[in-house]
Amino acid sequence: MKVDVGTPAESSDILGCMVFDLTLQGWRAIGWLGVLALVFLCVIPSPAALDELPAWSDKCYHAFAYGLLMWWLARGYPRRHWLALAIFLAVLGLAIEYLQSLTTYRTGSVFDELADLVGIGFGYLLAHYTPAGFPPLRTAE
Repeated sequence: MKVDVGTPAESSDILGCMVFDLTLQGWRAIGWLGVLALVFLCVIPSPAALDELPAWSDKCYHAFAYGLLMWWLARGYPRRHWLALAIFLAVLGLAIEYLQSLTTYRTGSVFDELADLVGIGFGYLLAHYTPAGFPPLRTAE
């Protein structure tokens, strides 16, 4: 089934890119699935290949993952909900670090939580400075 998403000239966003064929509810659902994926990936044993990377590299992953989730969720909700989303992600990070400390194959780390907070802060700022109307989501029919 082919979905017509329009042409750049038909787009209503300021960047002139193609309109996503996604509703606000779909955008939110993808964000919350991302949260579930994050929790899953953080409580399973880490792949052996990650052990060969520099020790600080996992902090970059933490910051990127939480920053992306903060930006994604913030763009799907009104600004008045952004602080609650940021607090939720921060508490989630703490809960995950605690759960990891209870396992024999993961360790909880204060530095991982700090990386989470840095990512949340960057995601919040990025959402704040993302142009209004992006992403260009279609309205539910």
